[in-house]
Formats: sequence, C-alpha cells, structure tokens
Amino acid sequence: MAKPHLSSLLLFAMSFLAVGCGGPVLSIRHVLPPDLPAPYYAQAITVGRFTTASGPENSYADKTAEILKEQLVRRIREGKSTDLGNSGIGPVIVTGEVHVETKDRKGNKTIRRRGSEASVLTSSEVETLIRTAVVRVDFIITRKSDNVRLGAAETRRAYSSLTDPRVRGDLGLGRPDDPAAVPKAGTIVNELLEKCVDTFCRMITPPVVVAEVQLRGTLQADGQKALAAAEARNWKYALAHARAAVRAEPNNVNLLFNLAAIAEACGELKTALDRYEQVVKQTGGRDRQAGEAVVRLRRVLARKGRPSGN
Repeated sequence: MAKPHLSSLLLFAMSFLAVGCGGPVLSIRHVLPPDLPAPYYAQAITVGRFTTASGPENSYADKTAEILKEQLVRRIREGKSTDLGNSGIGPVIVTGEVHVETKDRKGNKTIRRRGSEASVLTSSEVETLIRTAVVRVDFIITRKSDNVRLGAAETRRAYSSLTDPRVRGDLGLGRPDDPAAVPKAGTIVNELLEKCVDTFCRMITPPVVVAEVQLRGTLQADGQKALAAAEARNWKYALAHARAAVRAEPNNVNLLFNLAAIAEACGELKTALDRYEQVVKQTGGRDRQAGEAVVRLRRVLARKGRPSGN
C-alpha cells in the first residue's frame, strides 16, 4: 500500500511544480475601432482651411491647422493614424472652425505684508487679474473626391488662471491673481488649441489594449504541445493542441485558461471569453487572472461591436 501512496504523492508534487513553473508569456494586443473611423481607413489625410467664428483671417485658425498637420505627421510616422489603402475610402480632408473666448477680470485688493520688523504688518493696495479662456474647435471630415461629409467632432478646453499652478509659482506660495504671473492670453489659447487637436487625433486613432498573459504549466501531453507551439508563435497548432487538451480534461482550469489565452492571441475572442468565464465559474471567482481577462475581453468585444461615431 505504501508504494501507490508514494507514487501518488510524487505525481501530485510533479504536477504542482509543472504548473508553478508556468508556460510562456503571451503579449496580446487588441487594436480597437477609432471613434472616427474615416480618417484611419482613408488613403490619405489632408489638412484644409480652418476659420474662426470672428472671421477667416484670425491667426488662431492658421495655428490650429499648423498644429493638426504636425500631429498627423507624427502619428502617421509612428503608425498610429492612417492605414493607407485599407478600405475603399479615398483621400479625405479635415477642415473646421475655431471658437475662442477670453475674459479678464481686473481689480484691486488690500493685502498685508510683514515689514522689516517681523512683528509689524503693513497694508498695501495691489492689482489683481483673473484670466479665463474657452476654446472650441469643430472638426469636419470630408471625402475629397465628391465633398461628401464623412464625420465631425467637437472638442472643447477651458482655462482659469486661478487654477493654474504656474501662477502660484514653484512652491505654490504666490497669489493666484497676481497679474505678473498670469500667462498671456495668446499663450493660453495656443495651449488650449494643442489640447483640442490632441483630443481630435485621439478620436481618429485606434485605441490599443495590451495584455501580458502568463500561460500555465501542465504535464498533459497536448497541453505541453500547446505551450511549445505558443512559444514558437505557431498559433494554428497551439490552438489545436489546447483544444485537444481541454477535450481530454474538460474540468482542468489551467488547461481551460491556456485555451482561453491562446484563443485570445489568435483573435477568437468569443471562444476566449467563454473559456475565461468557465475558469472564473469553476474557481468561484478566485482566479484573478481569468477575472481580469473577462473584464478586458468584454470591453474589447463591446468596443468592436458598437457602431462607430460620426
């Protein structure tokens, strides 16, 4: 009786060690549809004319177009914006209108300062300035071949000198309404324009969800073949062996998890979600990795399945 008992203990220990060692780490990357798909799938993007609500000659319109050109060039170079020739959408042009409103509230107030003697406080009258700004940019995407409007977006950013840490200085001890520390209106507006353009560029850039998923070690034959194939990035065989392993041991949560992760890496997202959910259910919600994967895949599938904005 001692031998079988010892063999069982050894087998259990070997299984524990194999699982503990783990398998390869899969770097999984999901590219999701952008909020405004037309520029991403267009053959090319051109920045057209921007105007302002107060008149077409305003320099802020030219500044907006300049910032947009710079950001698009950078994003295209980094591979984050256009995917040339990816669809039937031809070249598009982005135009728009800039709305700028700045307000200055000036006044005076009495402040008390310590004089040459620390115990003496003196009162003095000082000027005050509170500067606010609101910038809105309406972007319009049009197909160049026939001037058909493909999409539009409104971006808005606001500023108040009262909440600007630069006004209070490095130590935060300055007055929030000190006119000498408040940035010039043109500087503020240009910063807000940068933010509006950045928001628009994020709308036309596909968001990316990245996950590093550690596969789990196993002594099961097909399970080991699946791990080896996954490490070699031979996804066809990895998926086939992972499925065979689960067919042989359908209640093995580690094999189920590996199948889910490999299916996710292969792009079979619904299969992956089903298997991750099965792991969560069988472990009573105690499998943290599987739980995080369920949240991730539900988000990805919801984004891929929703209609794109216009």
